[in-house]
Amino acid sequence: MYELMERTTGSLVGTYPSEELALRAVLETVNLSGEEAIASIALGLDDPSGVTDGKLIAEGAALVRLARARHDVARGLTPAE
Repeated sequence: MYELMERTTGSLVGTYPSEELALRAVLETVNLSGEEAIASIALGLDDPSGVTDGKLIAEGAALVRLARARHDVARGLTPAE
C-alpha cells in the first residue's frame, strides 16, 4: 500500500493500492492548489509483511518531479519533449 503523509504532523493524507494512483493524486493537488501544497507531503510504501515497511519514495519538490516524470512517461513523452 502506498501512503501520502504530511511530514510535519505525521497525518495520513491517503492510501493507494498503487504508486501510479498516489502520484496521480499528487498531480491533482498540484493542479488545484500549486506545488506549495505538496511541500511537506511524502510518499512512502507501507508493506504489511514488514519487508519494506515505511520506505520513503519521495517528498516535497522531489515528489512533484517524480509525479510529473511518471505522468509524462505514461503519455509516451520523453524528458526532451
